[in-house]
Amino acid sequence: MTAPTDRRLFLLPGLDGTGLLFAPLLAALPSGCAAEVISYPTDKPLSFAEHVAHVKKRLPTSTPFTLLAESFSGPIAIDILAAGGFPVDKAIFVATFAASPRPGLLRLLNTLPLERLFGWNIPDRLIRHFCLGHEAAPDRVKEFRAAVRSVTPAVLARRLQILTNIDCRAKLHQIETPCLYLQAASDKLVPEQAAKDFATRLTGSTVRTIPGPHLLLQAKPHRCIEEIFSS
Repeated sequence: MTAPTDRRLFLLPGLDGTGLLFAPLLAALPSGCAAEVISYPTDKPLSFAEHVAHVKKRLPTSTPFTLLAESFSGPIAIDILAAGGFPVDKAIFVATFAASPRPGLLRLLNTLPLERLFGWNIPDRLIRHFCLGHEAAPDRVKEFRAAVRSVTPAVLARRLQILTNIDCRAKLHQIETPCLYLQAASDKLVPEQAAKDFATRLTGSTVRTIPGPHLLLQAKPHRCIEEIFSS
């Protein structure tokens, strides 16, 4: 695979959709790599198809580029890659999935008043346990909370609803782009089966496991970059 040192690198964010949490990764990228974050609307709930269309409008149609998708954005990238039409020379999937990662739990959550719940202040211990790891610095926790709080609860609730029934596994067979999957060894949100789906269904894919929590790019940016540029 070609490392994206002389290419444009497009980043698709996780559930918050802001791209703010890419800051540690962006700061660690080599100077020769031009990166651009495609953020999602913070105040307008979108369907899955609308998220896909939102990204497509912002991708180059002639100049080759590398596409990186984190967590929530994995299925969006899969849909785009399977359909073709964009000059993606490499795709990177990070702590993500092709099918709903926790369908039972997500169905349960969707019975709760999600908009009200997302309006609450998330305790630091939960952010560390599920997302950033117990060794996360206070500043990282603050950055996470700020990113989530910048998105309206209705938008976050809609994205969780999308994840409840998402299943793009059949589309993995249609992807011809070389792909790298970075698995978080201590992921509390995405099960190991997610990486296995990519390994078994996506021809030519490479899976690398990195010690760290779900938000791997935030907790281990330098290690992730090593894997991205060596694959």
